[in-house]
Amino acid sequence: MVCDWRKNERIGVDIMSKADKMFKELGYEKYENHYSIDYSIEMIECCITFWKDDKTVQAYENHEDCEAKWLNMQELNALYEKAKELGWI
Repeated sequence: MVCDWRKNERIGVDIMSKADKMFKELGYEKYENHYSIDYSIEMIECCITFWKDDKTVQAYENHEDCEAKWLNMQELNALYEKAKELGWI
């Protein structure tokens, strides 16, 4: 999978779902393109990506190496909420 989150387009914040608000409260910004929805914190180089085609989620730090990211309970709750909103569960 490609880790280049910079190719995504910034999403306006005027229409936010519950999961979007949860991620925002944790310091994440939302980006979306045809293939994925990304929530990222650029300052600490971490990203949670929802891949639309195969309904998978990738969480990583360090954009160059795509190192696995440990998720805390708040991030897991936001991830679960987004998966529900997408109709994946």
